[in-house]
Amino acid sequence: MNRVKDSIVLGRVPTKATRAKYSLSEKDVNDLRALAGFAPVDFSKPIKTEDKFKLLEQTKYPVDINLEKVREDFDKNEKINDTTAQLFYKNIVNMMDKMGSLEDNLIDLIKSKKFITYINKLANANTKKMYMSSVLALIDKTDIKNHISKELRSEYVEQHELLKQEAYDHGMKKKDEGSVVKFSDLKDRIEKQFEPTSDEVVLINMYDVATMRNDFDDVKINKEGEKWIDMKKGVLHMNTYTKTFEKHGPKTYKLPKEFMSLLKKSLEARPRDTLIKKRAKSLWATMKTGVNEIRHAKISEMLGEKKLSPAEKVKLQNNMLHSAIAQEAYKRKLKSN
Repeated sequence: MNRVKDSIVLGRVPTKATRAKYSLSEKDVNDLRALAGFAPVDFSKPIKTEDKFKLLEQTKYPVDINLEKVREDFDKNEKINDTTAQLFYKNIVNMMDKMGSLEDNLIDLIKSKKFITYINKLANANTKKMYMSSVLALIDKTDIKNHISKELRSEYVEQHELLKQEAYDHGMKKKDEGSVVKFSDLKDRIEKQFEPTSDEVVLINMYDVATMRNDFDDVKINKEGEKWIDMKKGVLHMNTYTKTFEKHGPKTYKLPKEFMSLLKKSLEARPRDTLIKKRAKSLWATMKTGVNEIRHAKISEMLGEKKLSPAEKVKLQNNMLHSAIAQEAYKRKLKSN
């Protein structure tokens, strides 16, 4: 059996009888050829003797997967949304830039395990987990999967699991050490500091309804698209968002009357076609807060003071688009006033 596989890796094409004898499917043969850099064989057509020599001598090609090819593969993959694909690509580019490998063949980088070496040297546990998630996406969502062994992929999966545990342990340690303001106190401070129709007040109230991540830029008003609000029905449609879209898919949020009243007044005072006029990133500086603090504050107050039932905890998880484990890791001690 090993001798037959070795011959396939060298470019030879086994006969139908040989494939049957050793239980080798057509896919098995082409998978082995791909690992060695050979083009796939079309088994739907008869292979003449002279054609076998042509396959052996002429179809070997250098497999070179560069960043341009990765971007194309991400763009063509319908199983990942544009925002997630952009994040994966950005992380891969950042790592390759820091490693001085922007021009390198990504298959070689995966096989040499340079990504693993680089990631494990980083200090931040969450960054390490995020970067390894991007490398796994690089393997699974692009043509690279056809050029590496299952054993090598398993090694990357194992590394990812280790880094997920490290990030979880880090989060639990921070939970024990840190404290956070109540979300209601944070919201109250911002509402007192800024005009009632301001972007800042609209944004903090939006997070009170849907405590997502940094996802509220470019939310359109009454214009169907990736992210939009139906003002007549009072519904927020999120057909794309960061980090967990693949897991949870499109989400809708029923907006309460209080929020709709606030938003309508803001739109009348400052006409626009989006939820907020400025970019959220520029607002965090004036609000003196950010997505992480908002999410920690919301979870900590909900779990720390309100004694939620199991069903209410699941509802909160669905609102914030994270797991039960992440929910517990986010919880902090509440600061006293």
